[in-house]
Amino acid sequence: CLVRSVRVPAPGPGPNRVMNFTLGENVISVSTRIMLPTMRRALILIVPLLIALTLQSLQTSPPFPLAYKFIDLSLEVVLKTLVAGRDVYIDTSWGRSRAITIPCPNSDPARPPLVLFHGVTSKAADLLPVALAIKYQKRFSEIVLIDLQGHGETDMCDDEIAFSFEGMTDMALETLDSLFPTNSENAVLAGNSLGGLILYQIGLRGRKNPIYMISPGGAPSTASELAALSEVFEIKTHRSAVTFFKTMLSEKRYKPSLFVNIMAFGCLHRTASQNVKRIFKTLTSPDEETYKHDMSNFVAPTGLFWGKEERLLADNDLQYFKQKLSPFLVGPVDEPDYFGHVPFFDDPFGVARYIGQFADRVIAE
Repeated sequence: CLVRSVRVPAPGPGPNRVMNFTLGENVISVSTRIMLPTMRRALILIVPLLIALTLQSLQTSPPFPLAYKFIDLSLEVVLKTLVAGRDVYIDTSWGRSRAITIPCPNSDPARPPLVLFHGVTSKAADLLPVALAIKYQKRFSEIVLIDLQGHGETDMCDDEIAFSFEGMTDMALETLDSLFPTNSENAVLAGNSLGGLILYQIGLRGRKNPIYMISPGGAPSTASELAALSEVFEIKTHRSAVTFFKTMLSEKRYKPSLFVNIMAFGCLHRTASQNVKRIFKTLTSPDEETYKHDMSNFVAPTGLFWGKEERLLADNDLQYFKQKLSPFLVGPVDEPDYFGHVPFFDDPFGVARYIGQFADRVIAE
């Protein structure tokens, strides 16, 4: 889905031929000496896809974590190879965190780095497709994907405070400052859902990083609204997982049934995590102090993205953020059609374009 077309030149002498890929709006030349090992790794996707197809035909409800993990790992290996990603592990006050660093060799080193934050039940590696789309924009010197507390390859933590807004924000900032010890506030930050909430918390602490909030959570809600949101994440069967995943996406975009079923197994597996349950307990807390947002220290240049097919969060949440962030918004609020709560799955190239345009506006100002 990411590579729109491939053109292979006529056979020539020597083992190192060049293949031209059309990736979005960019034409990339790749040596077959580099590409062939990646293609060999991609072959390992065939078996897990067949497994997923079999599970779909059986329409079974229990989770199949081994099959899902195999598919998940296979995709991560292939995508990480395509973007030349490297895992970096960082010790923080709340345990070890993991970041995936992706170089942008064709970009100006003076450009700011981009740091992406995922949503609840997701992980850094899920953002690799949008990182691949951004890598060749020449807008950023480097791309970093960060695992948030309780997700991906972060360490297990027994302290409940680690799963509060304060603890998750502390861990994200410590990771960010370790990656960029001299200029961490120059980095452009973009986050979806829980990631957008963490960016909002970073802004409330007075950080100057430009932040691009994509369908952010964290707006104050009534107890009944929080209870309804919590119910959406009560996933116990494959059928409910399919419904949940479809709620995250645009209804207007076609999604192959096989893709939806594979991702549904992932939702079923990830929402069963005790760490995710602890985080969600914080997210659905009606405690007013949890959602107390003092804007007196907020100075971050901000962008806001809210797809017109947002079906998880309420319209009141959008109005809340528009009101709170209006003095700090750089350009209009992006409200495109054909995007749901998790736009990275709807169209990674489209999201990459909006993030890049936000960065251009910030730099221009």
